[in-house]
Amino acid sequence: KKLRKTFLKEQKITLEPILRTAYAVESANAHAAEIEGSGNTTEVNKISKYKTRPEKYQSTWQNKRNIQCYGCGSSGHLHGDKSCPALGKKCNYCQRVNHFAN
Repeated sequence: KKLRKTFLKEQKITLEPILRTAYAVESANAHAAEIEGSGNTTEVNKISKYKTRPEKYQSTWQNKRNIQCYGCGSSGHLHGDKSCPALGKKCNYCQRVNHFAN
């Protein structure tokens, strides 16, 4: 009804623009009804920006306790880890950084 009223207001109009507009409105209404009316939802998997390893390759805390750091000699972390007490410290024996004399 709105479309008919809109075109009746205009004085010089041909059939071609009326049909084009009518097809466009009909198509838009059909698409809107399909989007709004379909209760179907599609499942989407989340993509993480961080790369993760499969579980069988991930270390557990049990495995980490058995690791020994070659920088400080203590267990529970690897050399270069932020928790290593030797990180940033100078060796008294060789004067090199990031390890202690063994």
